[in-house]
Amino acid sequence: MISDAAPATLIIVMGTSGSGKSTLGASLSSALGIPFIDGDDLHPPANVAKMASGHPLNDNDREPWLKRIRETAIETLLGDGASPSQHRPPAMIIACSSLKRSYRDLLRGSHSTLSPTSPPLPASGLRTLHLYVDVSPTELLRRMHERKGHFMKEEMLKSQLETLEKPVEGSEEGVIVVQDGGREEVESRAAMRLRKELGLVKS
Repeated sequence: MISDAAPATLIIVMGTSGSGKSTLGASLSSALGIPFIDGDDLHPPANVAKMASGHPLNDNDREPWLKRIRETAIETLLGDGASPSQHRPPAMIIACSSLKRSYRDLLRGSHSTLSPTSPPLPASGLRTLHLYVDVSPTELLRRMHERKGHFMKEEMLKSQLETLEKPVEGSEEGVIVVQDGGREEVESRAAMRLRKELGLVKS
């Protein structure tokens, strides 16, 4: 169980396309017993259409999507005050690329827009963790060539890699970095780190 003292926590499993964030997020959801949402499902239709046509998203496209992710987490974890708190999960996982620090700041509630000089959002009591699996560009490209029926194109992966500002533990709030490896190894290391962060203990 998760410690009663632990704050409501949004866990963002982040990375470029091909990093395995959706698969990892679903696995961690099962291991930790908390909800999972694939952030791709929260994109507005215009974003999906743009990516499907091979065009990368810009900050104007991403901002409403990132805000929707945070709003979804707040609604799920904190509610509107009308539903009993015991019916809400203590944490949830959302897979989201979260490539730039400014995107992560927006998801953390540190800023109200993608502008680094914008005022912060009102305090919500929501803690945000970013879990990043560090995968090499060569491996990401190999995985992309194996994927079928996904809207992400090779040129868009290159754009994502150019955009990526790798999070660094200790220099950015709430960041957990796990090195790539075998699927089970990565899942085990990530689950162990999250259990520690969430105050998980055996029932």
